Amino acid sequence: MMEPMMNFPNPKIGAQESIEQASPVIFLGPTLPIERAQAILKARYLPPIRRGNLDMIRTPVRIGIIDGVLDDGIRIESNEISAASERGLRIYGAGSTGALLAATDRKKVVQGIGSVYRFLASYPHLRTLIEILYTEPDHETLTLPLINVVLSLEKHYPHKSLNIAEQLRLIPLPERSGVSVRTVLANCGIRDPEKIMAFNYKSDDATRLLKWLGLLEELDAWYRRTPNSME
Repeated sequence: MMEPMMNFPNPKIGAQESIEQASPVIFLGPTLPIERAQAILKARYLPPIRRGNLDMIRTPVRIGIIDGVLDDGIRIESNEISAASERGLRIYGAGSTGALLAATDRKKVVQGIGSVYRFLASYPHLRTLIEILYTEPDHETLTLPLINVVLSLEKHYPHKSLNIAEQLRLIPLPERSGVSVRTVLANCGIRDPEKIMAFNYKSDDATRLLKWLGLLEELDAWYRRTPNSME
């Protein structure tokens, strides 16, 4: 099981009504505070994506997937993503579940953005490093996202990063705490574990996605305001 993995309330998109709007729709959870996201991009923010959410979006808008529910039975499936693309939705993924969906999307419907996506696409056997536990609806994280640690190791200890990643992924999901991660890092000869654990690549990638969508929205607005010189 992946993010999340506990029986918390099931947030839904406004009963079962469809979403009809022109602005981007962003599925966001614990990766980035909602207040910070709203300061970067004005959009409709919804809880982490799960099965059926894209089916409710009927307008061909841009979709940003950052967080999502990946438990069996309620995780979003590839056929729903493909159908959304055929309706004109343009889908981007980064940070957390969005990066994972992009990395596993064989049809390349989901455009991946950022370092988390790059890593998950390059190392399929390490994709469980994206797993976390968090509460709903307040999105309090209960475990550490190991992907942040591994990406930090890639930068500071590239010759050791993959070996340590293999050891980190063996930590049971409920036990992925600061103590367990520091223990693995220390046993692998990392003398500055606090420095390694200080980076948040998931949040950085989510911010990059929101800024990119903002630029695309501005470009669309510019085209709408600019007369067609060919006419």
